[in-house]
Amino acid sequence: MPNLHDATTIRDNQFRISGGAPGEQVSWEVIARRYDAWVRDKGFLTEKDKPEQERGTYIYPEGFGKEKELQKVYQHIQQARGSVAPTVK
Repeated sequence: MPNLHDATTIRDNQFRISGGAPGEQVSWEVIARRYDAWVRDKGFLTEKDKPEQERGTYIYPEGFGKEKELQKVYQHIQQARGSVAPTVK
């Protein structure tokens, strides 16, 4: 929205916005960066490779046009229901 800006910085989990047209709705996103002792000492990975046994599986395969059998936990769910014999490795 034109002329929209933050009137104050974040303080006590609050901030103010100003400008824009009266009565309009505004959405925003607050992003925080971790900088605790763990991250300082060991770093922070935003992505990591899947373990070998999970490669080719999905959390929600239908969302990618794939069969539900490709769901990461599908075999475990079926085994718990007694629908599939346990996989031997």
